[in-house]
Amino acid sequence: MFCANNLLLYDKVNFFNMFIEQLKIKNFKGFSEESFQFKNRFTVIIGNNGSGKTSILDALAVAAGCYLIPLGDGQKKQRTIHKGEVRVAETQKSVFEPQLPCEITADGFCGEWKRSIEKLTYSNTTKYTKAITSISEDVFARVSVGEDVILPLFAYHGTGRLWAELSDSVKYASQGSRTEGYENCFSVKSSSKTFRNWYKTLEKNIDKKDSEELKQRLATFKEAILNCLEDWDDLYYDFAEDDIVCVRHNEANSRTSIPYRMMSDGYRNMIGMIADIAYRCIKLNPHLGVNALKETNGLVLIDELDLHLHPSWQKAIVKELTTSFPKIQFVATTHSPFIVQSLAKDQIINLEDQELINEPYDVSLETNALYMGVKSSRSNIFSEKEKASEEFFKALASYTGTEEEKADIEEKFNEYMRLYSDDPVSVAKLNLAKIARLNRK
Repeated sequence: MFCANNLLLYDKVNFFNMFIEQLKIKNFKGFSEESFQFKNRFTVIIGNNGSGKTSILDALAVAAGCYLIPLGDGQKKQRTIHKGEVRVAETQKSVFEPQLPCEITADGFCGEWKRSIEKLTYSNTTKYTKAITSISEDVFARVSVGEDVILPLFAYHGTGRLWAELSDSVKYASQGSRTEGYENCFSVKSSSKTFRNWYKTLEKNIDKKDSEELKQRLATFKEAILNCLEDWDDLYYDFAEDDIVCVRHNEANSRTSIPYRMMSDGYRNMIGMIADIAYRCIKLNPHLGVNALKETNGLVLIDELDLHLHPSWQKAIVKELTTSFPKIQFVATTHSPFIVQSLAKDQIINLEDQELINEPYDVSLETNALYMGVKSSRSNIFSEKEKASEEFFKALASYTGTEEEKADIEEKFNEYMRLYSDDPVSVAKLNLAKIARLNRK
């Protein structure tokens, strides 16, 4: 529960490093009643299509949105429970009734808070949110008088982050309040318009004012992106192209420059995520200077983290995000065994209830794929070899010294040699095992 000491505590610990530790869902979308624990700063949710991965992200957005209640919804900052998200159940044949109450309850840095729909009017109730809104009201009041309090960041990158672009036109942005860093933060559409507007305005102001503070913000923003794009050397705003341009030099030292809008989906996805988070860090907490990315806390939700990313990027993306934004809590979904292999067990929520005994980074992609519910993708020849090997070692284990058993072992070994004719090392190992067993009385 909320206590008055929290108002002092949050300022000292910067909202901790874990914003939400537990989420309870009741009658929300496809969930009747479930509870989820977030034990790590980076949590990845896996499961089959339709298992509820995105619904958990939506519920987290609703929970985090309670923090922004004092700001109102003038810039689409809030995320409430929508009428269509209330779970329905078939009470009679082809008759579906809404199941109430629909509740999202979170437990984290300030205790427990809840947002719910309790009546068929479908209005959201926030009567249990004092634990979080008491803090945010105080924070926003202090921001309004110019205090250097740290604002937590919120962002949601949905699966439509490329094709559902909010707008492709780039305009100058007003400097505005720090809280404009929350604009459309829970929209699942792409937010590249926002950071591109901001970047364009920032470069223009630097040209006019030659401000070291503005140059510092620009350098911090660029560093975040270039650290995640090792093969790119620079980026700048090209006013003739009216777009951010990325630059790299290849081995022949020839210069390659590509506007953001013309880059591949993979690059735009990677740049878009990093740039949006970096922009929001700097916009919300400009007083942190070069430490804005390192010191800003908050919650970032990413649906299908692997979207459009090459496997090499899939293996590195978790490390890139946690290194660039060390105090932000990430919750993502994925279908990629490459991402799962980059994680520890306590970073995974598996909605299929399958248990992974070993750490994902210690096992093969095949094992991780099986853990994710994928049927074996091994080739027929691999399965044939595996079966022959099992039968061979089973025959060795049961050998008691009879000629009939010996003949059976030789027959199985010859079959194994046929299958493994292209693998002399495996044949040699089996032959040694055979000799050792047949010579044993």
